[in-house]
Amino acid sequence: MESVVQRTLLLILLGFATTKLLAEPDAQSKDPEPAAEEQSLEDEGESLQWVDQSHDYLSVWVQRIGTGVDRFLSRSEDVSENESYVRLRAGFLFDSKEDVLFQPDIQAKLDLPGTKKRIKLVFDNEPDDFDSLYQQNQELRTSRTRAAKPSKLVDGESSAALRWLLPIWEEWAPSMDVGVRAKVPLDPFVRFRIRKLYQLSDPWYFYMSHQLNYHHRRGVSEKSHFTVARPIGEKLLWLNTWQVQWRKQQKHLEYGYIISLNHYVSEKDTFIWRAAVFYQQQPVAHQQSYLVDLRYRRQLRWDWLYAELVPGIQWLREHNFSDQYTFTIRLEALLKN
Repeated sequence: MESVVQRTLLLILLGFATTKLLAEPDAQSKDPEPAAEEQSLEDEGESLQWVDQSHDYLSVWVQRIGTGVDRFLSRSEDVSENESYVRLRAGFLFDSKEDVLFQPDIQAKLDLPGTKKRIKLVFDNEPDDFDSLYQQNQELRTSRTRAAKPSKLVDGESSAALRWLLPIWEEWAPSMDVGVRAKVPLDPFVRFRIRKLYQLSDPWYFYMSHQLNYHHRRGVSEKSHFTVARPIGEKLLWLNTWQVQWRKQQKHLEYGYIISLNHYVSEKDTFIWRAAVFYQQQPVAHQQSYLVDLRYRRQLRWDWLYAELVPGIQWLREHNFSDQYTFTIRLEALLKN
């Protein structure tokens, strides 16, 4: 009896030892997987932290420049926080009838509250006042400069101006820009703009904008926008926009109509459906172009890094209104404290 008990205990101990020995290699082989996964997450976290730190450093730098310029112009050391910013964008345009095109874009504003909130220094790549309405409404403005080789840089025409917020008719938010456009030779300009938003019968809104320009080399032009907007629920916004542009020197009149639907899917995702048609009157009224596109905008990192995908199709008179497919990829970074 005693020997039977001893043999049974021995078998149990052997079984336990065997199970332990077999389990240890498994445990050892599984240990590296969580460690590797944790290491990967740690590396990714450090990389994102470095990106955020770089953004914060550049945003503070922009803020300091704005504060320095504000102190210089206001002749005062006691200046408040300003709303200066720099917006950087870069995108590729793939076109079925053109080469692959690339265009960087920069917009910057130095807010100067020390000057009693009347002056701002503006630097941007906004559309040329003498571009057609079709060109101004393109996702990437490439019609004026065609690339001779794939992926060639599209030259942008930057401008810098001092903007005065005028104290008259304040309900119309009037402003005047005095600056220069970086053309060769340089093209000084003066721009006067007024804007107003009306509350129509709920839930309708009406927005209008008028802009009168004088360029030293190219004369006078005028551009007006009229928009009727209606929110639909909490996530949809329907817009109807009429545009009119006149250039005195060429005696050129053109107009366009744009209908769009903004769908705010979430805090990070937005879809914008758009259809547009453009006409011009030189020497007689005729249709210049029309287009349909969809813009998907995604917030990648907090509220300062965005990506956009824009597939579209357009029909141009210069191509006998044949199908022209386009696809735009763009990144946008906002440097603001």
